[in-house]
Amino acid sequence: MIITKVTLTDYGVYGGKNEFDLAPVQDRPIILFGGTNGAGKTTLFEAIPLCLYGISSADRRITKKAYEEFLAKKIHRYQKSSVMADSASVAVQFKFYHNSKEVEYRVERSWQKSYGRTEERLDVKKRTGSSARFGRLDTIEASHWQSFVSDLIPKGILRLFFFDGEKVVKMAKEGLEDAVIRDSFKSLLGIEVAEQLHADLQVNLTRNLADGDKLLQEEIARCDAERQDTDKNVERLCERLAQRQTDMDALSNEIESAESDISKIGGTFASDRDGAKTRLGNARSGYEVARRRISDMCADALPLALIPSHLDELLKQMDSDSAMSQDRAGARMLGEKIGAMSEILKDAYENAELSSSQKRIITSSMTRFVKKEKASEAEGTPMFGFSEYQTAAIKGIISRANGKLLPALRKETASLVKYDKEITTLESAIASAPADDEIGPLISRVAELNSQRGALQEEMNHMGEKIASNRALLQHIDTKMRDLVSKAHKGKKTREQIRLTHEVQKVLEEFIDRLRVKKIRLLEQYLLDAAGILLHKKDLIHRIRIDPKSFEITIYDRDGRPKPKYLLSEGEKQMFATSVLWALAKTSGRPLPFMIDTPLARLDDAHRTSIVKRFLPTASHQTLVFSTDTEIEEPEYKMMSSHLAKSYLLAFDEDAGSTSPRSGYFWDRDVREDDKVAAV
Repeated sequence: MIITKVTLTDYGVYGGKNEFDLAPVQDRPIILFGGTNGAGKTTLFEAIPLCLYGISSADRRITKKAYEEFLAKKIHRYQKSSVMADSASVAVQFKFYHNSKEVEYRVERSWQKSYGRTEERLDVKKRTGSSARFGRLDTIEASHWQSFVSDLIPKGILRLFFFDGEKVVKMAKEGLEDAVIRDSFKSLLGIEVAEQLHADLQVNLTRNLADGDKLLQEEIARCDAERQDTDKNVERLCERLAQRQTDMDALSNEIESAESDISKIGGTFASDRDGAKTRLGNARSGYEVARRRISDMCADALPLALIPSHLDELLKQMDSDSAMSQDRAGARMLGEKIGAMSEILKDAYENAELSSSQKRIITSSMTRFVKKEKASEAEGTPMFGFSEYQTAAIKGIISRANGKLLPALRKETASLVKYDKEITTLESAIASAPADDEIGPLISRVAELNSQRGALQEEMNHMGEKIASNRALLQHIDTKMRDLVSKAHKGKKTREQIRLTHEVQKVLEEFIDRLRVKKIRLLEQYLLDAAGILLHKKDLIHRIRIDPKSFEITIYDRDGRPKPKYLLSEGEKQMFATSVLWALAKTSGRPLPFMIDTPLARLDDAHRTSIVKRFLPTASHQTLVFSTDTEIEEPEYKMMSSHLAKSYLLAFDEDAGSTSPRSGYFWDRDVREDDKVAAV
């Protein structure tokens, strides 16, 4: 399939008729749409499935009333006037190949406002070969056109080819890959035909009942009537559940709006006023403790830390004074002993047998020694005259000043500043917090709405249980009808039909089981290949296993050990989620275009490069990419330029109140020059 053209007329932000030529060029599969937020990228992205499937295009079931309200909002309103268009339409043209023959279809869905309602019309046309004009699809009744389109492009398959970057982020963050595979697998297997054949065989058995057994026929008729009633009941419950879901959405929006109002006037803080006052008291206590500690440091040796060079000089002088004091004390002690030593020496050498010259030498030596010691005692005077105790005490103070006091001061000063800021912030917040009489009604309203939402959720849960119960009853009725049909068939020929029918049904069931296993193995290989392409770490994932029943994914490292997915980085999780969708699309075997909105949402540089260089050029034969200038920036645009077939810039005109497409992208020279001229 190749989408050749999309046309939007008075739809959403697109006023008038807007055509997009989407035919790709050989080896250039990418068609790029650029636009700022609100310019209409997502509107165009979502318009394609809406055109193809109408009310069933939504991810969840909605009521016809909600669908009409949605359509009414999508009809374009002209901003500069109160005029609103009374109709809108979306048309999608695409090519299909049947038996090597090209067929092009044009599906147009239009909406007309009429007497307060929005009426929808579907038109399907086709042209074959070289035909220049589209012709009406007369071979199929108009009432069956929707079924024809859905059979041609099954919605369950097409959704695999729609990539919403934000949904991929959510899938990666919440680990929903298993659920996505489980939800997509029925469409992926293509077992709708097999299941329909299974059901038709059962109908055929019912139609071929023997005529004689009226009681059995009546019982079967009762079962059939009960089945129809139960089926209608399920339908009715689903409708009511869809309506309740709409009510739930409206209620959630109202709660979100009320909570936003509370937040704007400081409701979050108001609800924590008591806690804030407690934190304010703690901050004030902490501030006072820090202040006292700093005061104690200042009263101690801290001021000395401000004159480190003077302290060094003081220490040197004190050491010098100590040396002088020790010298003077030694000289005094020696002087005190000199007289006594002289008398002892005098008596000694008078009684000794010494000559007069020897006595003179001794006396002269003693005299010189005494004079030298007295001269030494007279040299220098200590500057301070501190005692040894005082000197030791002063040195201890200086040691504290040069050691732990400054780091301790820095720490306490930081604490003081932190507490001061906290006190200022809390005092300001408490002063500006709304009064209870202002915030109280809003909080009460939110509480009331939450109570309503809880009751509504409980009702929805109850409806869900009823739906499940009725569906279980349908299965029971089907089983009972099969048993009744088996009893009602008479004769050899009829019994043979029953046997063959049951055999065929068993074969179909076995076929579906085998197909499931085969598709699972194929999906595992495609997933491993895709992860290898997108994840920039080599051998991060060596093997992948998917459980055929639970669809749980297990990844293994190169040593064969299971690797929990939560160990992957956020970017790697997003790449793995993208790989799952890509692998599912490949496994479907359908050559459909890829449509990707915000493809680089919240990715780091390495993974952005993987998406742009490895995924977008090879994802499909046709890839539609919707992006802002802050997502696919100039470097990424240059990377993909060699694979680019066309590009459109969606520019919203404030004066006209609508979006108009033009060729090019943000980083094209022509677009930049046009912007400069427009700015002038």
